[in-house]
Amino acid sequence: SISLPKAGTDQDSVSLATTTIDVAAGKTYSLYFADTAANMTTLLVQDTLSRPDSGWAKFKFINLIPDLPSADLYIGTTKVASAIPYKGVSPSFLLPTNSSSTTWAIRAAGGTTNLATYASAASITNQRVYTVVARGYNSILNTATTDPRRRSVSLIYNQ
Repeated sequence: SISLPKAGTDQDSVSLATTTIDVAAGKTYSLYFADTAANMTTLLVQDTLSRPDSGWAKFKFINLIPDLPSADLYIGTTKVASAIPYKGVSPSFLLPTNSSSTTWAIRAAGGTTNLATYASAASITNQRVYTVVARGYNSILNTATTDPRRRSVSLIYNQ
């Protein structure tokens, strides 16, 4: 369950989502929540934490934008994941640690316009495992950084 505490009050927390998941012993998972209110849904992803060879980093991409049926992921001008459906997970892909760009972008599948970008201040770290997540709502055109519903790209360091 995920709850929103009512800080400073004696009232119970507000339950935002509840789910039951089955996991296998000895495996590692990440649980993602997407959408809002009655439409909230979960996605359980088994993590593949085996490190790549030296000189490389391993990534996977998850599309958690409910109103973006299919997304492409770019790093710089290079497409690294194609047509990933909502709640879909790309196959793992490798990038060299000496990559010339650390700017990530999501586009509608087959599109030419970036819907959201993330310019990482850090370089791609040797032998690390990451997940890149597209989140928010495509229909929210407000790009103010204070709007949590805006389209965005997040990187999660898994190992």
